[in-house]
Amino acid sequence: MPTLKAGTSIKSNQIMGSWRRGFTLVELAVVIVILGLAAALVLPRLGAGALEGARLRSSAARLAGMAMCARDRAAWTRLTHVLHLDIKNGEYWLTAEKPANGARLPSGGLPLRGRLPEAVQFQDVEVPRRPFSSDNVVRLRFSPDGWADPAAIHLVGRDGETASVVIASLCGRVETYDSRVGVHGNDEI
Repeated sequence: MPTLKAGTSIKSNQIMGSWRRGFTLVELAVVIVILGLAAALVLPRLGAGALEGARLRSSAARLAGMAMCARDRAAWTRLTHVLHLDIKNGEYWLTAEKPANGARLPSGGLPLRGRLPEAVQFQDVEVPRRPFSSDNVVRLRFSPDGWADPAAIHLVGRDGETASVVIASLCGRVETYDSRVGVHGNDEI
């Protein structure tokens, strides 16, 4: 406690002010350790959730890209292309149907293949007016004339988050959604 000379006075806020000039090094170290522990516990969980969501959206985008490739290749080669979805094994691939006149298929790297990452799987595939295939492989056709089998392909992540790839029938348009979306109306999105 400060000492006073005889005949002087000191206000209480001057004494309190001298004691509150800052934090001690020990106090700062304790606060930094507590914040570090909290960050070490919370950030990995937040990061894992963001990573899972990004993995799901990326898988939906790759699958949509494969469907768009089927649509474009069908128009370019004038051959019907088929997108195969192996629901059980999480695989998908693109093939072309043989021409009716018996001509050879054009070369061009088919079949194109893809696989869902381990943390993502097919939830189901909605195809209007068609029963689900018993062999767990769904085939979606893309015509050279621009139409496609309408479908809603639903993906689910490990954390239960869903994404959808929706294919419209009349124009073969392909769209992705960050939630579960079905085929609407008369096969159109």
